[in-house]
Order: sequence, then structure tokens, then C-alpha cells
Amino acid sequence: ADTGGGNQPGRVSASTVAVELKHPAYLEGGCIHTKDDDDLTGRDRAMADAIDVFARELRQVYRDAGLQVGDEGVQLPGFQDELQPVLSRNIERLVLLGAARASEELDEAVAFDTLPPSVARVLEDYTVRLARAVDTETQTRLDATLREAVSEGLGFGDATELVADAMNREADYRSERIARTEVVNAAQMGKLEAWKANGITHKEWILSAAPCPICQGVKLKHGGAVPVDKPFYKLGESVAGTDGKAYPVTWQDMMAPPAHPQCRCTMVTAEGDE
Repeated sequence: ADTGGGNQPGRVSASTVAVELKHPAYLEGGCIHTKDDDDLTGRDRAMADAIDVFARELRQVYRDAGLQVGDEGVQLPGFQDELQPVLSRNIERLVLLGAARASEELDEAVAFDTLPPSVARVLEDYTVRLARAVDTETQTRLDATLREAVSEGLGFGDATELVADAMNREADYRSERIARTEVVNAAQMGKLEAWKANGITHKEWILSAAPCPICQGVKLKHGGAVPVDKPFYKLGESVAGTDGKAYPVTWQDMMAPPAHPQCRCTMVTAEGDE
């Protein structure tokens, strides 16, 4: 999830991210499939369509937000409450698609079309916290725009107009970036659940074609098989990046990629006795 630069669920604090994309895309393992690709079929097409819907619904929440600009800064009444159910239903859909896709790759796989109760509870908590983080980050960015306008001597009307323009930019940019980041997180969450249901015991982190220092650090520490229920990093631990920096995991245990917004790493099943 990307809230605009803050710490992300299961991810690390970092400024190094993958190359920006200009449209909703299904990202996994370094592969980029846009929703307009003619060769997309089956689960890939469904995933791409789900991302498109996710970004569109997020964009609408941003545009429908009731901005209130006053002496105490920018307020977004109801924004978090409107955002959370959009995040919840879209991320749940992506998790199920990820699980279905992973199940299809296994022989005689056990499939499921509803989330196990334990996963549903985790997902509910996740989306509540994500909505809160997006709300806070959005207000912070809009407050910064307002302060800049005031420092330049603009009147209230012009300052309010600048804040509204900034919110429109948030709608166009953040909605797609959140959707692009969340699809990888949700797909990997679904993959893990499918693996557990089918008796898979170990996983392995696979780097993308052009990994950043964070992901290279993950791979250096966990180069082989890791038990499927074991996090690559626990909450509060730090990834030792290959750039010499330490990147703390500040949201929740890192059970799977992505390690940062728009991370393109993935996982595969592995054999091991760790």
C-alpha cells in the first residue's frame, strides 16, 4: 500500500522504489501486464480488471471528499469512513484472485472462494489501519499545500483553490499508486493462503529483474527456503540494505513481498526443513 511516502503494511521505510508506471497494472515477479494487453486471459485478465475497478473507486472517493479549509488547516470529514469499505472489498477481491491463481498452479489443488475467518479478521484490521494512514497522509500533504499558499501571501479563496487542485492531483496519482501497490500485497497474501491450504511448507523470495537495495538485503538474509508461516522480517526488525542503510519494518510482519511501494519481487514454493 502506498499512502504517499509513509511506512507501509509489511513494508519498510524507504525512498528507493521501483520505476513509476503510468497506468494500472498487474505486477508480479517483474512482469508488467496492463489491463489493455490483448494477450491477457483468465486470472490475469480478472486481476487487471480488478485493479482498474479498484483505482477508479479510490479516485471517486478522493473526488467526493468534502474539503474544509480553515484557520486550523485542512479537514476531510468522512474521508476515512468512505475509504475503508472501498479498500476492504477491493483488497478482498484481489486476495481471492491471488489465491485462485496460486491454486491453479498446483496439481490437484484445494481451492476456496471465500476467505477463512482468520484471514478475514486480519484483512479487516489491515484495511482499517490502511484507511487511517491514507487519511492522515492526505491531510498532511494538503496542509503543506495550504501553508505554502499562505506563506506566499495568497488570499483565502486562492489558497482554497490550490488545496482543491492538490486534492484532484491526489485523486489521479495516489489512487492508482495505492491500487498498484496493493495488488501485489493482496496477490501474495492470497498465494500464501492457497499454499497453506494445499500443504506447502516453505517459500522463497525471488528478486525482480532490477531489485533495489532493500530487496537485495532481504535476499541476502533469506536466500533460500523459509517456512511458509515464518515472516521474512518481524515488526520492529530492520532490513540491512545493500546501500548500507537500515530500513525498519514499521507496520506489520513482512510475510511476503512487496517490501516497499511498487516492489516487483515475488515468491515461489520451496523445499526445506528449516
